Amino acid sequence: DLHSFPTRRSSDLVGAYSGEFSFPTLIANRRGWEVINRGCNGEISSAVASRLKKELEESFYDMALILCGANDFIFSCENVGSVSKNIVEMAEDCFNHSVIPVIVTPLPSNPRQAEIGWMPGIDYNNVNKKIAELETVLKKWATEREVKCISLSQLCPGKMTYCDGIHPTGEGYEIIADLIIEELI
Repeated sequence: DLHSFPTRRSSDLVGAYSGEFSFPTLIANRRGWEVINRGCNGEISSAVASRLKKELEESFYDMALILCGANDFIFSCENVGSVSKNIVEMAEDCFNHSVIPVIVTPLPSNPRQAEIGWMPGIDYNNVNKKIAELETVLKKWATEREVKCISLSQLCPGKMTYCDGIHPTGEGYEIIADLIIEELI
């Protein structure tokens, strides 16, 4: 089982893709893997860490994709240090339950499009700066711990298409699914 935290998109979110169009579902369909998508809209890393801890105690998974942090920065809830600490804690919890953690760093935003299509008044350039800093910290930790760390920033600029400056289009989710599959096989 491939466990994905958090990547579920709400069907009531205009332009976002859920269910059969989410990258966890695309991965499952393309590889024949059982993928359980436990993502929740708008969740920050501390909430994801709390849910994952409970989930690991109640269920068994082979692998967990850990993707969070952007919401922390968009909503100015946490700094890079606390977000990285939460993500490292999730990875360590996975190790403690014999689950292989895979860290997926957040996709940077398209600032101009996000200002219009998502939420005005957010400094998306600063959000992207924090995402880049988080990626640097997580890659360093992942290298030291021999954990796979997949960078979604490598898809920007140019390869990624967004529906609102934050969330990928269906084509964008396909690109993410392909990248993750390529990194995992």
